[in-house]
Amino acid sequence: MLMMRKLLLILLLAALIYSCKKDEHVKSALFRLVDWKVTELTMPYPNEISDLQFLNEDLGFFVNWDGEIIKVTGGGERWEKLASFPDYNLRSVFFMDENIGFVSGYQDYCEDPLAGRERAILLKTIDGGKNWEVNHVPFNILSLQFFDKMLGYAVIEDWNHNPIWYAAKTLDGGLTWQEMHRSASTIVPSLHFISRNTGFVVDTGRVYRTDNQGEDWTLIVESGEDYFLSNIYFLDDNIGFVRSYLDLYKTVDGGASWSTLRHPFGWGTPMDFSDELNGLAFGGSAMFTNGSHQLPDSASVYSTADGGKNWKETRFPAKIYINQVVYPSASTAYLYGWGTWYKFEKRK
Repeated sequence: MLMMRKLLLILLLAALIYSCKKDEHVKSALFRLVDWKVTELTMPYPNEISDLQFLNEDLGFFVNWDGEIIKVTGGGERWEKLASFPDYNLRSVFFMDENIGFVSGYQDYCEDPLAGRERAILLKTIDGGKNWEVNHVPFNILSLQFFDKMLGYAVIEDWNHNPIWYAAKTLDGGLTWQEMHRSASTIVPSLHFISRNTGFVVDTGRVYRTDNQGEDWTLIVESGEDYFLSNIYFLDDNIGFVRSYLDLYKTVDGGASWSTLRHPFGWGTPMDFSDELNGLAFGGSAMFTNGSHQLPDSASVYSTADGGKNWKETRFPAKIYINQVVYPSASTAYLYGWGTWYKFEKRK
């Protein structure tokens, strides 16, 4: 009987230790909003994030300016450094699934942009980040999207040409790139493909569509505003969004037609949709004063449950700043800014 009691005690202690370890990066609820429970996640890798991606509400990847590639699982409970390339600023991350992923990066060449040739890299993994293939490229890749190990699309920054930004594709896994569409302005274009052949590019106040992998482009949206369009992205083959300073353009038929919706937040406000109806945006202007960031005096979260027709504003009870919003499911969202993660969970 004594041995049985000791065994039960050991098992209880082991379970308690495991549960504490599992939640060591999740703090108690920071505060509660009307619709959301907000929790701050303690990130063991505090370097400033440059790009992030969540495949679902439990699995995500991000890269930072210090060359680290991080995997997060369990909705923020577990963090794992997959690789480190300290000589590079990692700029973009794209995983097709939990195994196949791509990361772009570059060395800082601000003093002599033309000296940046061969200083940029494209990283590729097919085993979930255990091993990485390193390819050197003569330009900076700002964003990535792949459909298999070979076919991919990207927005490229090339200081050897003017304008310096253009959309490109690769047929050999990133070894070589073919220009598809060069920006007509000094604004970085936004690019998104909904299939291997069909994609969209936003360039200033216009949206173009291709159905043959970028060989030809057709103008399908012209905003008519004095403000630039930005941030095109699709949830699936049919539902997509483009944002301007005043309006949100939405399609539910793969870009064949677009409806115009007015939104209450600014052009640079981070925003994401989890599905056709549920969207989330964060508003709060930050300042850069005397060499340091200053938190905004006020901030709000905007949510919609009808596809962007109406937005509900909820004021925050604390000073925080957010520059990236990821909304992988209708019940869970992740907000990031200045080294701090917040997990938003919809209150039932």
